[in-house]
Amino acid sequence: MQTDYYYTLSLLMALFMLVVSLFSVRNSGNKERYEKEISQLKDMITKKEKMLKHFKDYAKKTSIIEYKRQDIVLFGPRWSGKTSIVALWEKPWTVITKIESSTAWKNYYIDICKLKENKMMCPTFEVERVFIEKLQVIVHDWPGEDQYRDEALKTLPRLNNSSIIFLFELKIKNGTIDDKSLKLNNEYYSKYFLKQLGDVPTINKNVSKVIITFNKIDLFPSEWTYEKKMELLRTTYEEQIDRIKSIFAPVVIELGTSSRTNENLIRLLAESASVGLNASEQRIFNDTLEEKKGKIYERKQA
Repeated sequence: MQTDYYYTLSLLMALFMLVVSLFSVRNSGNKERYEKEISQLKDMITKKEKMLKHFKDYAKKTSIIEYKRQDIVLFGPRWSGKTSIVALWEKPWTVITKIESSTAWKNYYIDICKLKENKMMCPTFEVERVFIEKLQVIVHDWPGEDQYRDEALKTLPRLNNSSIIFLFELKIKNGTIDDKSLKLNNEYYSKYFLKQLGDVPTINKNVSKVIITFNKIDLFPSEWTYEKKMELLRTTYEEQIDRIKSIFAPVVIELGTSSRTNENLIRLLAESASVGLNASEQRIFNDTLEEKKGKIYERKQA
């Protein structure tokens, strides 16, 4: 639209100069000067027409992309695996042992899938163009210290229809949760913090899905079933889980994941990124996740 505006403005200026030139020649009778200025104006208009043709040709060959965005906010103490999960969503072949802990807030923009593709007439250039709608997640990753957790709270009122992932840090020794891990999680998900969370204005309108996530469940004994691991974690952190559910129920689910073995990483993305999709978009989204799951499986086998 802006290009069309400047092109029209240029033509109007050229016509204005032509009128001025004609008026000047009429009063001076300088025919040679008149012909020279007319030639220059014709050259200018020709250049503008060539430029417009170039833009039209470019428009035909390119697409207009519109994004349907889904915000995902990560909460969790340091070493809970927030950055590792996002890195694997973005690039499944990431070597997580080489990922450094976050030292500053960062947004990750991850294109998930193409939802729609239509050909429509572009009014700016009067040519048919391809319009594409893509699903993109914006993952808000905050470091695990208390001051960043409090800063993250301030972003929630600015979001709409978002998902929150609450991650718990896990250190396991012989099937028992380490005392330092217990202390770290209890301090992070304190009564004070969860009260602050509940006091965020319009919190239930801003947040549509909450996933309580226990990452690194691969640290439990290999013979333990997934259900046994989750039962111990639910019992251990029952107080924190109940507080979170009292704020967000009934949109809370619990999930155990592992960035090392990739367990449930795609399901976590599916739960947090699919808020607001209609039925047809959900089918496309599910097919894309199957492809992502395959890539993560290949990484695991390698």
